[in-house]
Amino acid sequence: MILLRTLRLDARVFLCVDGKADSVKSAILRNGADDMVWAAYIVAILLVKILIFNSKVNISLHVERHGNNDRTLVMAWFLFGLIRYTYDVPTIKFKGLMQGAEVKVKEEQDVGASQQATDSQQRIDANTVLHFFERAKKLLDQTISLTGWVRQTLTHFRCTELRWKTSVGLDDAADTAITTGLIWGLKTSMLGMLFQFVRLDTRPQLDVLPAYHQQQFTIDLTATVQTKVWWLVVATIRLLRRMRKLGLNKKTVRQVLASRV
Repeated sequence: MILLRTLRLDARVFLCVDGKADSVKSAILRNGADDMVWAAYIVAILLVKILIFNSKVNISLHVERHGNNDRTLVMAWFLFGLIRYTYDVPTIKFKGLMQGAEVKVKEEQDVGASQQATDSQQRIDANTVLHFFERAKKLLDQTISLTGWVRQTLTHFRCTELRWKTSVGLDDAADTAITTGLIWGLKTSMLGMLFQFVRLDTRPQLDVLPAYHQQQFTIDLTATVQTKVWWLVVATIRLLRRMRKLGLNKKTVRQVLASRV
């Protein structure tokens, strides 16, 4: 009888200990699963951040002038085109030297499937241009070595497309030939200065066509540059640091950076 009672007591103790072990094991498994979920969540966030910051930003500029028709189109996109911004100036009407020009502007912002578009009309005259240069001078005066920052930022851009065709004509053939040569020299000088900083990854297509015995001036320019998001972030931080070193507060910095024509 004593032996039977001892065996029963040992069995109860074993079952109790074994039950606690199962509960502890289940808790450990649950904690391990939670840790794996959190680890996967953190890894996913890091991968998304790496994808965003390492993605390429493309900026395309298209300028054309044919007769009285002028158009300027600026497009920027990144994340494989999921986010796009378009700044389109389809119409420029010159009203005269004093009245300036009327400009129609179309802006579009595409983020995934959503799209937001706005149309506006602006007038650009002598006062507008003067105000713009005053703001630019203020930005130059309130930033430490702004030109150095611009040169340093441009070194991280790559030109992937460049097509620039110009046609010029005057009534006199000799004047047309001289003007054609001057435009060639102006183009090569401008691009030579620019590509001291911007890396050229394409073969430029440049043309200057003379149109003899007629008055004509047409432009067809298409250029695309490329950089990475994280370089833009670094450049913005460097610019803000240069401005803040002069004791500018946040409000003044935002006003200067938001200056537009």
